Amino acid sequence: MKANQLQVNQIHLNIGGVSILNDVSFSLSEGERIGLVGPNGAGKTSVINCITQFEKRYQGEITFADKLLNKENPQDLPKYKIIRTFQNLGLFNELTVLDNFYIAAHRSFETNMKNIIKLEREVKREALKLLENETIELGDIVSDLSYGQQKIVEFLCALIQRPSILILDEPAAGLNDFEKSRMIEMILRKQSEFNFSLLVVEHDVNFVSTLCQNVVVLQSGELLCTGCPEEVFQRKEVIQAWIGESNG
Repeated sequence: MKANQLQVNQIHLNIGGVSILNDVSFSLSEGERIGLVGPNGAGKTSVINCITQFEKRYQGEITFADKLLNKENPQDLPKYKIIRTFQNLGLFNELTVLDNFYIAAHRSFETNMKNIIKLEREVKREALKLLENETIELGDIVSDLSYGQQKIVEFLCALIQRPSILILDEPAAGLNDFEKSRMIEMILRKQSEFNFSLLVVEHDVNFVSTLCQNVVVLQSGELLCTGCPEEVFQRKEVIQAWIGESNG
């Protein structure tokens, strides 16, 4: 059995007297792929904001490899190789693809004037490898790319930071069925190559079922159930709480 890499233990979040999260607990093992799902307002983004310490008002414990993260700041998380994407693309649209790779890499690697040139050479070499078999060039301006291509660039910019845990916030949003299939294939291929654990926030049932080994279902800020997608998505309470709403 693989050790738990990330442990979310009894998280409570109360803002202005409103309960956002209530006693949420789950774990992510090394190499595991978990989908964090639930209807709108279930608390999914709040959970990952707590994990990445963008939200500091929670109670409970979050640990990475037995290291307590509660007192860390968001800018400290890259040293643990916990990397996240956002619902809105976190790219610099007027810069080139290569510039975006440089910016992403510099977030995670300590640099100074002595090693910055060496680092940029390494980043360019790694970026070229990451973009193999893609129709995206390092010199392309991000705003000139299609939305699907921008999603790929964002994912690869996260990978160049060499994550131990990668948190993807709605990676399938805005993609067509072909692009979703390609994204799943790319994530699986890159996970095999880079050996990271994956936590995915997503609304697309088919995307989650195909990609993830296990799912954590939230409803109204509380843990509804956990398990493999094939079992969880057949449960009556999940269908009523989330799938029924999605198919509305």
